Amino acid sequence: MLPNDPVANVLHIDLTRKTSHVERREDLVDEVLGGTGMAVRLLAELAPEGCDPLGPDNPIVMAVGPLTGHYPLASKTVAAFKSPHTGNLGESHCGGRSAVAIRMAGYGA
Repeated sequence: MLPNDPVANVLHIDLTRKTSHVERREDLVDEVLGGTGMAVRLLAELAPEGCDPLGPDNPIVMAVGPLTGHYPLASKTVAAFKSPHTGNLGESHCGGRSAVAIRMAGYGA
């Protein structure tokens, strides 16, 4: 990981309480680099066991990979969540400008 790499910055936004804070997670970047690995790890940490997939306690984690913003074709955002269909891990990927916008705003997730 590059020194002061923004991919280690995790922005937490609580829509119920209308609060936000930033957490530096270099440990995640060292272990899983970012992207899907980071999203799944954060979901496992943040989702309470047995939470309702459609309830306010179910987080939606959006993360970008370590090459986003450095390499032209690395522009995917991954979203990880507890699926209302299966109750297990749900994962979705999107292209476009969202990944670069998240990275340029100074965040990795």
